[in-house]
Amino acid sequence: MSKINREGLLKVLEAVQPGLSTREILEQSTCFIFGGGKVQALNDEIAACGPIPLGDDVKGAIRAVKLLEILRKLPEDELEIGVEQGQLTLVGKRRKTGITMESEIHHPLVGTVEVPDTWQQLHKDFSEAVGVVGLCASSDQSVFARVCIHVTPKWVEAHDGIQACRWKLSTGFSGEKKDSGEWTGTLVRQASIKHIVALNMTEFSETPHWIHFRNSDGITLSCRRYVEDYPEDSQGEFKKEDGTSVVLPKGLADAADNAAVFSSENSDNNVVKVELKPGTIRLRGEGLSGYHRETKKIAYEGEPVSFLISPKLLTDIVKRHSEVKISSDRLRVNGGAYRYLACLFKSDPGKKEEVEEVVED
Repeated sequence: MSKINREGLLKVLEAVQPGLSTREILEQSTCFIFGGGKVQALNDEIAACGPIPLGDDVKGAIRAVKLLEILRKLPEDELEIGVEQGQLTLVGKRRKTGITMESEIHHPLVGTVEVPDTWQQLHKDFSEAVGVVGLCASSDQSVFARVCIHVTPKWVEAHDGIQACRWKLSTGFSGEKKDSGEWTGTLVRQASIKHIVALNMTEFSETPHWIHFRNSDGITLSCRRYVEDYPEDSQGEFKKEDGTSVVLPKGLADAADNAAVFSSENSDNNVVKVELKPGTIRLRGEGLSGYHRETKKIAYEGEPVSFLISPKLLTDIVKRHSEVKISSDRLRVNGGAYRYLACLFKSDPGKKEEVEEVVED
């Protein structure tokens, strides 16, 4: 039996949780894999690993859901953990829990994920950049590159076909500069790499099939990498500065947050619709449970247009910059480190709409 801090164990298990599958597509992919003083969780796209101070007797695969659930409920600060008759046992004061553990490891990826030889310092803004540009990744699997973040030596970017975001920074990742001035790099599913944002990663490494991240607690998250062409349909657009400057009202950030109550129900496509008309800007978020709409005054005199955007990204833009540029077919944001583009849709001038009170900030 080994004594271990319950909250410390729970913290490590929750950190490697992104590697779990929601259903067992691969054998034992819904399990935590214990052994060798570490715990692993692996699916086909993510391999997560963390240090666990347990003895060599704790080795095997255990269903993650029940272990997490009971650890969150137990009140003890310290537990004794061991294996008895094929079960992982958690012993506290006048309490004992046994959870079935498979002693044989059958997970096909255990032992196959490449182990980095060296690590490099991760740029301090890399995780934030991934979090921001990832809001422009698509959920439509028909174009693989659209569900990915493109990591190059000079920037990270994502593009879902109607909006794109590029954050410039020296990433340290591999890639080559093309004659067009664009950079090649690595494609990583946004659904995989997004987990580094909450884990405070400080180091990274590249191997042939994976990119790896590590934090000061020894948690590693490895994401499967793809070396494929990235669509260049935004080529040159990030460098343009044309358009009429428009300052978005500060209150639009709160409106976006309100609208997200409903738009967030669309987990695969959490966007709000923003409509610009002379003198007004209207925002609407809609989900299965209902919708939220707000209209505010704005110093805009152009033709009616609309665009779709993540409410979180809209909030970020309003708080950081406020000023956008409207051209004939694009909304542009020059955020210094990052550039954002959105396709504009012309509104139907003959469409009748409800008249509502216009809020002035």
